Amino acid sequence: MKKLLFLTLFFAVFMISCEDDSNPLGSSGIELGVMTATVDGENFRTESASFSSAANQVIGNDLDISSQSTQSISLSFIGKEIEVESYDNITATYIETSIGSQGNVETWSTVTAEVDITTATESEIAGTFSFTGFNPEDDSEVNVSGEFRVER
Repeated sequence: MKKLLFLTLFFAVFMISCEDDSNPLGSSGIELGVMTATVDGENFRTESASFSSAANQVIGNDLDISSQSTQSISLSFIGKEIEVESYDNITATYIETSIGSQGNVETWSTVTAEVDITTATESEIAGTFSFTGFNPEDDSEVNVSGEFRVER
């Protein structure tokens, strides 16, 4: 049931966050709606990154149809006003989900992510991030670093 709820939420966020990818590059050097990252040396890129004002959260979801899997990175600014500054206590999560018949979900998270906001206007938020997420189910960790530019 938990996996079904997650998948439903994921696809709802994914569909809502789809944006026009023809936006010009901002001062961050990436297009609006893009999040790129390196996850343990592997590239992550999505052109459907978004900001949820209700959750005060930046979310990037990548769906790989061929492998029937998704990857998601979220940065939660709980109780914080997002401004141009450096944060070192942001809740961050990296999630890998298999959509196939097995429906496996693995989650790595931390409350000590470092996020540098380089742009915070009425219309957009951009910045860089890095964190080491921990998975309590198997005691594994994952190193994540990247950048984003999203519509506010």
